[in-house]
Amino acid sequence: MTQDSIYIFGYGSLIWRPGFPYSRRFNAYVKGFKRRFWQQSRDHRGTDEHPGRVVTIVPTAEFDTLQPKKEPHDEDGDIVWGVVYQVEDKDVKKCLDDLDIREIGGYHRTGIPVYTEGDILACEATLYVGSVSSLINTEFIGPEDIDKTATIISRSVGPSGPNPEYLKRLADSLRSMSLHDTYIFELEKLVNKQNHNSLVQH
Repeated sequence: MTQDSIYIFGYGSLIWRPGFPYSRRFNAYVKGFKRRFWQQSRDHRGTDEHPGRVVTIVPTAEFDTLQPKKEPHDEDGDIVWGVVYQVEDKDVKKCLDDLDIREIGGYHRTGIPVYTEGDILACEATLYVGSVSSLINTEFIGPEDIDKTATIISRSVGPSGPNPEYLKRLADSLRSMSLHDTYIFELEKLVNKQNHNSLVQH
């Protein structure tokens, strides 16, 4: 680490499309969170009339309060894997300015320790996360039944493209990193099934 760089942690679309220059990239995870499609998207993968769904990470303690009844896919631990990017000083301002705009739909910037394989503390990184308070984050809709989420994703499209594409790219990225995310992969199966059934009916 150097004094002249910052670190950005991505757990959603930043994994496959950072959109900013970086000098180094590595896999890492944050502790005490669950990744869920509990954030509405009106600006990227949906519209005002038909909001899509994108991921946020929910603190485990708040998740347990929001969803005391657990489904099998909820027993996925309390770490979230993603990617860390090292951004050099000359690129920091534009990187953060651009991300502030990109993540404007209910997300806020915060700092968090990130870890690599073997539970090794790697660095303090910046990440964008949506608050679970609807008073602060009007786009947060959790908890939401996974079947309902799958139905919404399968039908949604926005300025950044079809909602199912977002889910597929996230799932493919996790697979390419040799990572298993029970919730994400179960959601992908449900969306694929709904899209298949829709094609058969037509």
